[in-house]
Amino acid sequence: MVEELVRLAKLYHLLTPVRVASLKDLGVICLDTEWSSVGRGEEVSIPLWLAHLLESSGAIEIREQGLNEVDIGRYLVVEKGLKTGEFQKLKSSFYMEAGRLINDLRTGSRASTTTERLLKIARIEADLEDLMRIRLRKLIHVAFLGGKLEGYLDSLTIEESALLNSLTNTLSRWLRAVKGV
Repeated sequence: MVEELVRLAKLYHLLTPVRVASLKDLGVICLDTEWSSVGRGEEVSIPLWLAHLLESSGAIEIREQGLNEVDIGRYLVVEKGLKTGEFQKLKSSFYMEAGRLINDLRTGSRASTTTERLLKIARIEADLEDLMRIRLRKLIHVAFLGGKLEGYLDSLTIEESALLNSLTNTLSRWLRAVKGV
């Protein structure tokens, strides 16, 4: 169940519009609900999946700043300083961008040596795992307490919201079963 919800969250992120600059004439493409001609040098919003596809072919440049290793480290430091019931607000596509950052480094740029890239990947993965463990511990705490989840959902990503709902339902069913209700 959780895996399906995470897949749906990824699809949602891929459909989210991003600002791009056209490096080539793109011809006629669908923007929002209408077809438009996009020429070289124009800035438009297109779905993320299309932006990735066009970026890999060198046709566009994504204008929105993606996640980098420094951002992940900053998120980790801030999250460590928060109390058990507090979550910092992450970018809505945080986990997807973090995965893409790691994947890009793995398949990656020849600008840095293999050793530098491997160290950078290890650091990013360690920071990301620490951040996820801290947030997971907090999610379990909130789910165990039960009550209203609405106060937390604004600070959580879609993936975390799905997990929190699933954890809350599972813990609630388990508690009822153990008590014999």
